[in-house]
Amino acid sequence: MRKTLLVISITLTAPAVALNPGIVETETGTRLAERVTDGVLETASWSAATPYYAPSGPGYPDPYNQGEVLWSVEEWHGSYGAICEDVDISEDGNYVFCSWNLNYEKWELYESYGAGTPVWTYDLLDGGSLYVHAVGIVSGDISADGTVIAGCVSGWTTWPATYYKGTLFKFSSASSTPDWSYDFPYMDPDMNLSSRPVDVRVTPDGSTIVCLVRNIQDDPTKPHQLYVFDSDSDVPTLVIDLPNTDESPYGLDITDDASLLAYSTYQHVYVYDSDGTQLNAFSIDHGWQLKPAISADGEWLVYGNYHGQLRLNEWNGSEFEQAWQYTVPPEYYYPSICGVDVVGDTIMMGSYQPNATSNRGFVYAFDTSSSTPLWISDDFGDYVEGVSLNADDATVGIAASWGPVTGSGWRSALFMTDSPTPYFYMDESYPGSHFACEISGDGALAATGGKRVHARVMGSGGWLYCIESSTGDTDVELLYFAAAGGKSVIRLEWGVAGTDDITGFNLYRSAKLSNETVRTSAPEVRLNGEPITGEGHYVYVDNEVAVGKTYTYRLEAVLNTKNETLGTCEGTSGAGKYAFALAQNYPNPIKDKTSFAFSLPEAGRAVVKIYDITGRLVAEVGGSEYEAGTHDVTFDAGDLANGVYSYELEADAGRLVRKMVVNR
Repeated sequence: MRKTLLVISITLTAPAVALNPGIVETETGTRLAERVTDGVLETASWSAATPYYAPSGPGYPDPYNQGEVLWSVEEWHGSYGAICEDVDISEDGNYVFCSWNLNYEKWELYESYGAGTPVWTYDLLDGGSLYVHAVGIVSGDISADGTVIAGCVSGWTTWPATYYKGTLFKFSSASSTPDWSYDFPYMDPDMNLSSRPVDVRVTPDGSTIVCLVRNIQDDPTKPHQLYVFDSDSDVPTLVIDLPNTDESPYGLDITDDASLLAYSTYQHVYVYDSDGTQLNAFSIDHGWQLKPAISADGEWLVYGNYHGQLRLNEWNGSEFEQAWQYTVPPEYYYPSICGVDVVGDTIMMGSYQPNATSNRGFVYAFDTSSSTPLWISDDFGDYVEGVSLNADDATVGIAASWGPVTGSGWRSALFMTDSPTPYFYMDESYPGSHFACEISGDGALAATGGKRVHARVMGSGGWLYCIESSTGDTDVELLYFAAAGGKSVIRLEWGVAGTDDITGFNLYRSAKLSNETVRTSAPEVRLNGEPITGEGHYVYVDNEVAVGKTYTYRLEAVLNTKNETLGTCEGTSGAGKYAFALAQNYPNPIKDKTSFAFSLPEAGRAVVKIYDITGRLVAEVGGSEYEAGTHDVTFDAGDLANGVYSYELEADAGRLVRKMVVNR
């Protein structure tokens, strides 16, 4: 995670002049944000990523929302639309895979950093496969790199008809044409009724696909089944007949190597190994209709029930045994355990906890060492149906909720797993209810979706969202990002640390509208063609701006495997003057020579003075007459000892001070 220690320094200056928001000029002085990294003090004009938008309202402080919705898809055709029933994101964060159901059944693959336009669509109607119509199921999963995609579906071949079938498809990210498909056999040939697939999982490496199949009539004489496939073949390598066939199976989870397979029925959770041997059969008191969660390494198994009981089971070498149980205290009604996930030693759980007057839902976090919650979130306003933890280290999680029917409340929210306060949320301004969500391996990207109207309101249609989190794990650290308004131009400067994976940068600009909210700003425009390259200190001058207008700029790093938003800042173009500003010297720390960049609002004399830590003047550079505009001067620090120094720009417009480090 990006972690920055900020120290605020106040330096007396001349009367206020218009500067960029990274250097905040006040009557008492200029605030400079400084950070300490590995014992080295650095000064930054904009030290960390700021919220791309920060909605406000009752109960929602502005400091939330360290992230942004990259794009959204509304599935609506004027009078009908499909619901986002299942959503998956590849662990590398590059792809989002959505299963749309009800009225317009299809699978769609999206690029996370695309514009919300599908890479491909597989239409389950026009494709000639099935007419799912509300009685069927559409589900899917995707490998860690997005190259192997599986989808299972069941429904009628026409409507109405007695020809009911279930099919498993295997796709790649390159094409909507299936690599192969498998039609599950008919359990009752006389009635043309086949088995009904209900859930599917793909191992992260894409080598194995596992599908949970329900017999069509829930007939005790016809077994439910687990099918296991090598992803490159439509011939199952293993078919497991499952017990207690009078109980319908609902959800499936597997370990990363598919050595353990866990599925739930209304009254049991069963565990099998990769040879088809049953290892566990846990009874579920009071029923459950959601999938269990098994950790990637098979150490932990988590499930719940409709009386608010969460159960953790630990692997003992040959089977699972219960470690502990947590019971949500009942109020007017019994609470329900909804979505669950476990990664490493961290558990995330969603709940439904109605009281006598309202629907309520909460997110819980646990450590596997204790049944006492680490924290409990504020109320979401209804079911918290989906939760997901990032696979790399479980430091970030997302929760999807129905949200309240009316009034303020969250639909989806991102949490650091050490805090009950979401650092990003989607509130009532995002309509409908969210049913499904998933987060990338590093926690930097997430996808969520659901129904276009509230789950408790009659209607159809759906929404799908891709979210970028500013707190996902990254090796790139933004040191500063600032915009200085000049004469019909805006000068952008930034610096980063951890640049091994960076191949360049992209800059995006949007103009703020009259209501001054970034969320409703005009569409973004990418300023650069090819990625901006260089090293250390970067400068970009935007000369296509209107005089006196405020713009929001977004800085994006182009990495080897993905693009990542580093931060945003704002700048206002001046009517006739350049800003009075002093940039961070480059390079910093200094080995021999460094450069000081500054801008002057009017022509005049300017000098840069260097002081040691005791305040003694040790050098000067510049001292000439300069035109209004931006300038650079070079300084040879060969005579300076290692240490921290300050440098001061002295000009007719005032004085500005920053710090630098000499370290050979």
